[in-house]
Amino acid sequence: CHLTGAEAGNLSLVPGKAIANIVGIASSEAPDLVRVVPGKPEESYLLMKLKGTHLQHGGTGAQMPFGAPPLPPEVIAKVHQWIEDGAKP
Repeated sequence: CHLTGAEAGNLSLVPGKAIANIVGIASSEAPDLVRVVPGKPEESYLLMKLKGTHLQHGGTGAQMPFGAPPLPPEVIAKVHQWIEDGAKP
């Protein structure tokens, strides 16, 4: 998903570009929210979308991954930790 940038959110997550497209970048769905706020997982729209809490924070659209079951808690925990650790490449 999100390989061309033509998908929902106009977001490309191809290797080598993904970090630049999500860290410190406002969400196209919820411009008042940032996709990934380094060191602040609970303020990161990406994590909200993965957990399905995005609507409570002013977001829109479906929980990610769209059209598939939610990610397992241990995978979401890894994303949480990556953001908490500064969202470094």
